Amino acid sequence: MVAWISTDLPNLFIPVHLIHSSQRVVFIMNGITDVNGLVPDNNYMVVYIPETKRALVHRVIDRVNTLGTTLDYGQLPLRAGDTMSTYDGGSATIPENGVIPARAYTKNGAGIRFPLQGAWDANDMWYTPDNYRDRMTHVIMDTFPSVLRLDLQIPTGADQGKFQWKNVTTSIDSLFGALPRGRIETAFIPEVVYAFMVGNDTNLNLRTGVRFTYGEYEIEAPKNPYTVLEVLSGMRPASWLTLPITYYSNQIQSGLLEAYGYEGFKVYPRDTKDREETRAKILAEYADDIRRMRI
Repeated sequence: MVAWISTDLPNLFIPVHLIHSSQRVVFIMNGITDVNGLVPDNNYMVVYIPETKRALVHRVIDRVNTLGTTLDYGQLPLRAGDTMSTYDGGSATIPENGVIPARAYTKNGAGIRFPLQGAWDANDMWYTPDNYRDRMTHVIMDTFPSVLRLDLQIPTGADQGKFQWKNVTTSIDSLFGALPRGRIETAFIPEVVYAFMVGNDTNLNLRTGVRFTYGEYEIEAPKNPYTVLEVLSGMRPASWLTLPITYYSNQIQSGLLEAYGYEGFKVYPRDTKDREETRAKILAEYADDIRRMRI
């Protein structure tokens, strides 16, 4: 058991009994993670939605998959004979299962979902219904080769990348835009269908592979508005994950309300939270959100 504490948090004390013996804890700029990039037991997780400036705040009680966090899925579910659009303005046929053609990318509205027999949705292993509200699935996807461009539609069909606020939409079908390569991370909102988008801007057909690092967390809601304020103010350590949501669709809103009973706690500027005249109002708002939560 090792705890690594950065110099950014010189006065932070972590009681030994709060650190699971199989987890090493790392303090980084966006909060607390273990060496796999997942949230350790008994720590807070914040899932931030930029478009609404709201955040889900939960405490991770434990990780259901504590014995293993890595899943080698195999190839990307690309089917031989199907066609993909290309960056050159045409189309390309997938030559073999799991092979992405040169210069090809997944079409809008036909992004990748990962089938798994026995899952809630056999066509999408990461989809969960609203009664899964006491769990949260946190996924880091690595693709091989790592040169592959990646994007995420939340929900499927909705491009979320933006440049200069909302002047320009960036998506997998354009070579413009700072899309990640080889790795993408997200948390799944119940009832919302996500789509992974993949692009190959090389001049080679590429045989693909996928590895998931994931945490299926049992979560609980904070019961005290002061705790929420401390977490969102950075006074209490937490792991932060920002979802790439710049278009807040009805499906996202409905998923949050059906599963959790609220759309997240409003994140206020730090000087607003520090002023006595507004602090009481914020705490009352957070208390109202807590009463509506269904976890």
